[in-house]
Parts: sequence; structure tokens; C-alpha cells
Amino acid sequence: MSKVILAVCGEMACGKGVVTGYLVDTYQASKYKFSIPLREVLNRLHVAVTRESLASLSLSLRQTFGEQVLSDAICQDISEDANNVVVLDGVRRLADIKRIKTLEGFKLAYVNADIETRYRRLVSRGENDGDETKSFEQFKADSLLESELQIKQLKKYADFVLENNDTKEQLYEQIDNMMQQINKNPKK
Repeated sequence: MSKVILAVCGEMACGKGVVTGYLVDTYQASKYKFSIPLREVLNRLHVAVTRESLASLSLSLRQTFGEQVLSDAICQDISEDANNVVVLDGVRRLADIKRIKTLEGFKLAYVNADIETRYRRLVSRGENDGDETKSFEQFKADSLLESELQIKQLKKYADFVLENNDTKEQLYEQIDNMMQQINKNPKK
């Protein structure tokens, strides 16, 4: 099998992590996330890891070191990864896709879910500080953060759109179908 680099994108709490986890568990994919270096910096500085602090740090880094600073770092890590399947969770910007798609084997999957489903998932998982007590209005306001603004636009660049409003099993079936298509046509 040729190397597959699958970037997974979608609005917050759409199920990107579920897709990534399934690819890691089922296809032994290596996993990378744009938010990991940001979380590491915030934790090191003892700053609460909130959506706002992640967005602010990302913006500061990109303004200081260039729009592609995070995607350059991720591409370097991926290029050194010997695994046949690499999944990149949380692509948020067209500039990141433009950089990552230069890697051979790149595919983009967009995970789609309605806003009410995404809100329920965000509150129940409590991934970031304050998520578990977030109101629906706050959730909608978070979707207007600078880090979230380009995500919807990425759907039109996706090689695959996964619908995630139903069960995990239905999502897993879509992922398996996607991987079969990729393996049949790795260069397309």
C-alpha cells in the first residue's frame, strides 16, 4: 500500500477525534493534531487550555512566524513518519491544506454534523476548560473565533465528506468505504 496522509477537518465537535481514533485503532495510523503543540505551550506556561487561548496562541504564532508555521512543523513530522497511514486531526485553514497537500498520498476528509449534535458532544466530552458548562449561545459564539472561520470553506476541497449525525457504527462504515476507495485509487 502507498502511503496515505489523511487530513481530517470539520467544525468543532463534529467527530474528527472519533474518525482519527478509528483510523489509529483499525488501520494502525500514526496521529498528528494541530492543537498538540499549542496545548503543550499553554500547559508549559500554566495557561488554561480553552478554545480562546488556543485560538489566541495560534494567531500569535502565525502572525509572528508566518501563516504556515504549524503546517510546516506538522509536514516535517509526517515526512519523517515511516507509517503507511498517517492521520492529521484538526486542519482549520486553507493555507494548511495547501502546504500539506504537497505531500504524496494526501487526502482530505471533511466530517459534517449538525450544530445541535455538535453542541451536545462538546458539552458531554469536556475536552477544554469550561466546555462542560458552555451554553448553546457560547458554543455558537466560539464558532466565530478566528480559528474556526475558514473550516466550513474546507468542505469544498474535501476528497471525502463523512456524515456524522447518527451512530458511530454508521460513521465507521463510511470510514471503511473511504479507505477502500483510497487504496483502490491512491494517486487520485
